[in-house]
Amino acid sequence: MRGRQYREADEWADDDADERWPITESEDERWESARRRAAVLSGAAERPVVNPYAIVALAAALLFLVPVAIVFGLLAFSHPKGKAMAVVSVLLGIVEAAVLAGVLTIMGAKLPHDLSSNATGTVAVTTTATTAAPVPTTVAPTTPAAPPEAVAGTACTPAQSALIGQASDGTTVICLHSGNGYRWAGPYTLSTTAHDAGTPCTAGTDKGARTADGHALVCERSGSATTWALWVE
Repeated sequence: MRGRQYREADEWADDDADERWPITESEDERWESARRRAAVLSGAAERPVVNPYAIVALAAALLFLVPVAIVFGLLAFSHPKGKAMAVVSVLLGIVEAAVLAGVLTIMGAKLPHDLSSNATGTVAVTTTATTAAPVPTTVAPTTPAAPPEAVAGTACTPAQSALIGQASDGTTVICLHSGNGYRWAGPYTLSTTAHDAGTPCTAGTDKGARTADGHALVCERSGSATTWALWVE
């Protein structure tokens, strides 16, 4: 009776042990679980947390390094992350390039020609223009107009004052002012040599002369000098 109780107790103990201690994993299951965890961890390590190209592009854009910002911004699109940062970097680079181009254009327009040429590396050459000596021109002497035909004693106009005329008999008459107005008077004998009014003459020797344009001159004393003056009276 007692041995039966022991056997029953042992059987119950064996049953309780099976319920208390769970069945462990097999060796294959443990390797499979480890492989899955390693695969998950390795996949997470391969995926980049940040996009290094996008970070470099944004930093270059903030530092006005336009070519670097645009190039690295385009390279950043090949990565799964950081595309928004890449777009911002490329746009900033394009805007900065446009601004720099406008500033350089304005500065080039305001710079003098010699400064802008030296800035591009070219050597400004100063040329001295040589002015050729003026060629003397020969002016043909003008032939005085023929004296108008006039009759001594007839009226003439104030515009004809001191003008030399020629009577029908070939004698010389002059339009002079008198108490009756302007009339042709003469005949007079005048030198054929042309003089200018105001030039010196010899009193007592020079009596009458003519100008190049056909007006009569008379030698008059003015103070201590004698000069040719228009013969108007």
